[in-house]
Amino acid sequence: MPSEESYKQIEGEWKDFRFRRVLPADYEAVLDHIAQNYVRDELTCKLLGWTEEFAADVNKVVAQFLPEGLSFIAEHIPTGKIAGARITLHHTPETKFVSLTNRNAKLFFKLVNDVEELADVTNKHGIDNYIEFFMASTSRDFRGQGLVGEFYNRSINFLKAEGFKHALVVVTSPHTKAATLKRGFEQQSRLDYDKFMDFDGKTPVFKKEDLTPEDFALVMLKTL
Repeated sequence: MPSEESYKQIEGEWKDFRFRRVLPADYEAVLDHIAQNYVRDELTCKLLGWTEEFAADVNKVVAQFLPEGLSFIAEHIPTGKIAGARITLHHTPETKFVSLTNRNAKLFFKLVNDVEELADVTNKHGIDNYIEFFMASTSRDFRGQGLVGEFYNRSINFLKAEGFKHALVVVTSPHTKAATLKRGFEQQSRLDYDKFMDFDGKTPVFKKEDLTPEDFALVMLKTL
């Protein structure tokens, strides 16, 4: 588990929010936040189509990594509501995701895997041990207030304090691409969604008429 001294790099108040680590008592509320905000509204999830089963499978993966102590929430101080969550995991050669049953969840993680395979940071850079910013989510009531950027700023300082050397994130919009570039991340790969194939390797997952030039996934990497 991270040290108390390292947690000081991320925990504290900012504007009307309090940033703090996710504790076991928070797990249920965090998973509900992810289901109702990230899985409903993240661009890729919206294209795939929200269902309770999809959200439940995504949350199986989130729940797998919460005990690592690397994930954080932002609470809205006046109401006590979860305004945002940053889910983070420590990726090693032994990292394995839990088994999933929902087709859309499997496709979601296949997309993440496909764009990470294109990046191939282990062979290209000799990196097989890194932090992965798995997802950042904000509640609808608190969007546009800079929470995601503040999660990046605080998390980077936290990870440096913990001695990690590299951070990787898969981004899925021009906005998140700009946020990572601003903080020194470098693009490693790109997968346009019209090139994303189903499990047979030849059938497009998405219809071209449903896509825009902004529908893509990128792997961004930063040396800490």
